Amino acid sequence: MREIPAEGLVLIATGPLSSDALASQIQMLAGSENLAFYDSISPVVDAETLNMERIFSASRYGKGGDDYLNCPLTEQEYLVFYEALMSAETVQAHEFEDVKFFEACLPIEELARRGYDTLRFGPMKPVGLVDPRTGLQPFAVVQLRPENLRFSSYNLVGFQNHLKFPEQRRILRLIPGLENADFLRLGQIHRNTYINSPRLLNPDLSFRRAPNVFVAGQLSGVEGYVECIATGLLAGLALAVRTQDGDQTRTTGILPVPEHGLEVRVTKSSLCEVESASGPPSEGGAHSGPKAVRPYTPPPRTTALGSLVHYVTHAVSTHYQPANISFDLLPPIDGLPRAIARDRRKRREKQCERALADFQTWLGSLVGIPSSELSRTDCQEMRPGGSQLTTSS
Repeated sequence: MREIPAEGLVLIATGPLSSDALASQIQMLAGSENLAFYDSISPVVDAETLNMERIFSASRYGKGGDDYLNCPLTEQEYLVFYEALMSAETVQAHEFEDVKFFEACLPIEELARRGYDTLRFGPMKPVGLVDPRTGLQPFAVVQLRPENLRFSSYNLVGFQNHLKFPEQRRILRLIPGLENADFLRLGQIHRNTYINSPRLLNPDLSFRRAPNVFVAGQLSGVEGYVECIATGLLAGLALAVRTQDGDQTRTTGILPVPEHGLEVRVTKSSLCEVESASGPPSEGGAHSGPKAVRPYTPPPRTTALGSLVHYVTHAVSTHYQPANISFDLLPPIDGLPRAIARDRRKRREKQCERALADFQTWLGSLVGIPSSELSRTDCQEMRPGGSQLTTSS
């Protein structure tokens, strides 16, 4: 495909291998400022695994509140970190990648190669920060920016890198305060054509300005095989519902509320079947009233599928970066007993149980079967446990 069709329903899932011609078409639709050709992703750390005895809260020069966390390094700690970074193994670029780093967003290992103090004048600059424990400006500082309003995870500001994942874990844990850090996302820089989805997409993954065009996969702003498959599944379901609408060039991204007691039910035996709430269709299979469709509703945000599409369409657009699914995207459960709330494993098990229950209800409404009639095995591939999210939820 070299251009986006002007009519009919279209799903684009070409990702980083989009042809130049198609990428140009996507750029015209999205706007040049909303289309990226390289990921530059900083690591994200679980707030619960930070050693706050080594970290202090402050903004540079005391401006902007205390939302930032700061990991101060002595000269010796900086030297150890620098030497480890200089000898770290990097990821080899693929043949189709012609990685050209932007000067304003260089990986930390590239900055380190430019000189011993380059990082201290870049992402690790200590200027304007005073460690309250010493009353002095640290030799170097790593700043952590909150990823959400719950302050449950933090982004390592300016720490995009091209290191192998085991190397990242080893080296980043040399930073004071991150000795036992659990990384929800690791840094990456690679070719990855994607759009600024929160600015552009409806909850059904269609463009707001072109509702007949849907996006899935890496192009929609997700990372990982499972995540790409998930957005493809959700976009496909939305497309299936949209085809029942009759007007495929409609100007809104969400289907109208059913009228006259009619609804579309996606069943196991047939993809879309129109039923009347007042009874079966008349002889010949025709309904007495006009056809209507059930609006497409994404999975609940309490599920992995729902939280992923919610992130894609509702994240802060000014700093948007593609994401993998993680527990950090799921809303917390309020009112848990203290013993469970403080135990991360047990708390996550509860989140998985909630996700499976809510997914089962959503799936029942989608296929037109009461959730009580669906077996749990229809909605899951494994039972919740540990830190592994069930891919089906």
